[in-house]
Amino acid sequence: MSDRCAQHPEAIAAYRCDGCGRLLCEACIRESHVLVLCAVCGEMALPYAGGVPAPGPADASPGGAPALRPPPGAPGATVQARRKLQAISRPYPLHRALTYPLRGSGLGMFVATLVTLGFLWFLRRGYGCLPFMLTLGFTGMVVALQFKIVRTTAAGDDDLPDWPDFLATGTMVRDYLTWLVVGLLQLLLVGPFFLLRSHSLEALLAPPSYPFWLVASALLWVGAALSTMGFGAAGVFGRPYVLAIPSHVRAFRAAGGGAVQVANLAFAMSALTLMTQLLVAKVPWIGGTLSTIVSTYWVFTAPHLAGVLFRRHLPLFEQVYGAEA
Repeated sequence: MSDRCAQHPEAIAAYRCDGCGRLLCEACIRESHVLVLCAVCGEMALPYAGGVPAPGPADASPGGAPALRPPPGAPGATVQARRKLQAISRPYPLHRALTYPLRGSGLGMFVATLVTLGFLWFLRRGYGCLPFMLTLGFTGMVVALQFKIVRTTAAGDDDLPDWPDFLATGTMVRDYLTWLVVGLLQLLLVGPFFLLRSHSLEALLAPPSYPFWLVASALLWVGAALSTMGFGAAGVFGRPYVLAIPSHVRAFRAAGGGAVQVANLAFAMSALTLMTQLLVAKVPWIGGTLSTIVSTYWVFTAPHLAGVLFRRHLPLFEQVYGAEA
């Protein structure tokens, strides 16, 4: 019974008070502006898990020096960290991920991105190379934001993060190159398949058959799965992991049905975005506007889906990608 709450013996202890030493359940703590506190004496409550309590003030090493204790920023020791742990542990349905760019402050960023893209499109009518430079810089910011979305989502945040530092040019270039690799992963198999079909002019002009489209769709699905894994690994573990294709395959197989669901959704949304661009992009004004809205929506949602997948299976993926290091 040593792992039970001192106040509620029927509840498992989740914290230990740094002042009075009591074991505390969720009902016996309260949140200050920053820290998690003991509801009995008001001192800081430290995480307690697996029967190993966080050292209190009376604990000391054999030499008499105070024992090391988890810093206030340790997982679960602050209100922010506790809420992130709660976000990671609670279920997060995939249909909720589809509203990611439309929730809270995300809606404002989504609209601001659309307005900026419209302004850049307007500038293309003149001003020399200025529109190109501005578009390149803004694209770099969006790409950097995508990797930030992956990282913050995997850490438990369900809202769009702030824009990254636009002055970090080196980081932006690295993110942009990594993003290009993610795109190449999506075309890794279907690209050569289309090239094989164009071995002659007659074959290129011939209408594709149903078997052709079935095979192409299957290869695009595999590409969507690989690019999602590459997006997540690069955002969570570091940019070089985008090229860890064998680890992507092992991690995807280990995640099982959860990874398949995310890949299905990523494939469907990618296909919808492409079809929208092909079907309505040439319609004056309305077509271009609708195509931009759908594409921007997917730019924000795709990294969030990758982050959700890595959040759900983070301990498992740490083992898989850790073997790559």
